[in-house]
Amino acid sequence: MIRALQIKGCEVHQVALSDRSGTSTFYTSDPTDSMGSLYERDDTVAHDHRTEYKSIEVEASRLDDFVKKHGINRIDFMKMDLEGAELEALRGASECMQTGLLRALSFEFGVSNVNSRTYFRDYFRLLSEYGYKLFRMTPAGYLIHVAEYSEDLEFFARTTTYFARKT
Repeated sequence: MIRALQIKGCEVHQVALSDRSGTSTFYTSDPTDSMGSLYERDDTVAHDHRTEYKSIEVEASRLDDFVKKHGINRIDFMKMDLEGAELEALRGASECMQTGLLRALSFEFGVSNVNSRTYFRDYFRLLSEYGYKLFRMTPAGYLIHVAEYSEDLEFFARTTTYFARKT
């Protein structure tokens, strides 16, 4: 659908970001499914929608490999909505984060992380290790600094958007 818009200067790459390059299994109900994921959906949100998911093989790439292949030397902002696979994508971006090529990003944390069995602690540790400052985004768009980890941040019942920027 994005290709059909023929946006000048826009390139569409059908590739899943991951912690390894190659192929991965992707679970989707149809080509425009906004809840498709590298993780099989076994959460109440997916069950409530009574959606049937099928698995397909897709190309996967580490962000580190993708930027090298395409000659990208700076990413000002990367928005991730990967239905639980955000941590996997970040693990494949270690060089981008270490060098500061990836300046800022947003990711969601919530019900999809039940499927990937990831915790906010994992995100906090990884991003802090690479010198990123984390913020929780409120529904009104305000940023609240997350200075330290607390188990209170492990909230799976709704989706929370986080923002991180390289310091």
